[in-house]
Amino acid sequence: MRFLKRFPLAKPCAPFHLPKTQLHTHLKPPKANQTLKRYLKSNCTIKAFLLFRDILRKSPSTIDSYTLLFVLKACSQKSLSLEGKQLHALLLKYGFESIVYLQTSLMNMYSAAGNVVDAHLVFDEIPSKNIVCWTTLVSAYVDNQLPNKALQLFRQMQNVEPDQVMLTVALSACTDLGALEMGEWITAYVRRKYGFDTDLSLNNALVNMYAKCGDIGTARRLFDSLQEKDVMTWTSMIVGMRYMDKQKKRLNSLYK
Repeated sequence: MRFLKRFPLAKPCAPFHLPKTQLHTHLKPPKANQTLKRYLKSNCTIKAFLLFRDILRKSPSTIDSYTLLFVLKACSQKSLSLEGKQLHALLLKYGFESIVYLQTSLMNMYSAAGNVVDAHLVFDEIPSKNIVCWTTLVSAYVDNQLPNKALQLFRQMQNVEPDQVMLTVALSACTDLGALEMGEWITAYVRRKYGFDTDLSLNNALVNMYAKCGDIGTARRLFDSLQEKDVMTWTSMIVGMRYMDKQKKRLNSLYK
């Protein structure tokens, strides 16, 4: 497999200012995995690719599922479709197709490259789909500006209860569509589930949804009820109020 043969060298990225001969090519998993992870955290994806290419050439038998996981994440960071497909083939060759966290990483990789079709195909191949699988697919459609499909999938979830992350993603789709009725259903669900109403990210998504769907009164009441607020909470409320103010001015101008 000619993995990353066409991938260009990039400028060294801090803090790993190393010459080409010192790219840790002698490392084997798990030390190689630790280095790959460190490269990703430092946004040194090119070095991660180069290290993996050397492992693939010199000691392919040492590659494990975490090796592929880190390189898949590097592909997602750079939205690399071709290299991601090569990794998908390699994953199948090594027999790792049943590992759920690799499947969801594949979905993330395809989504980042704008390929929701293949992301959905990977999802369909997972025999036992957990909430992470569903959330990854719904997020793929939201991130690729297909909120209708995202909400359709959300409604189709079977035998899996949505968690705070899934609800936050679904609310993003509601916001994009102006789907206030579905947003109200999610609000009722949040109130029924113990502990969900204290999740800041979820509350921010609710405030944002109500504000952008035109129900500024509910957005304000929810905002006022929150004991914990961050920059996103305030931003959602301010943007929502400004939007409604503009709408009122437009309506008033029609009657002048």
